[in-house]
Amino acid sequence: MAFGRCAQYLHCRRLTHKICEEEEDAMLRWALIFLVVAIVAGIFGFAGIMMAAAGIAKLLFYLFLVLFLVSLVMGLVSRT
Repeated sequence: MAFGRCAQYLHCRRLTHKICEEEEDAMLRWALIFLVVAIVAGIFGFAGIMMAAAGIAKLLFYLFLVLFLVSLVMGLVSRT
């Protein structure tokens, strides 16, 4: 019975890690989308849209970076 619980715990840990990776990928994708929107808006001269999209892209990028570092540290801590 204890082995079954251990296997279930490991399965949940892998599943949680996979979900976190998917969320981080989605956040990075959105940051890149807003970066492209900011560049295109800058090319066409829409300064307000450019600044807003660049700000959102920067925020999402830093948020992604923090979540990545937290995941990295948690992964290293769980291995020891």
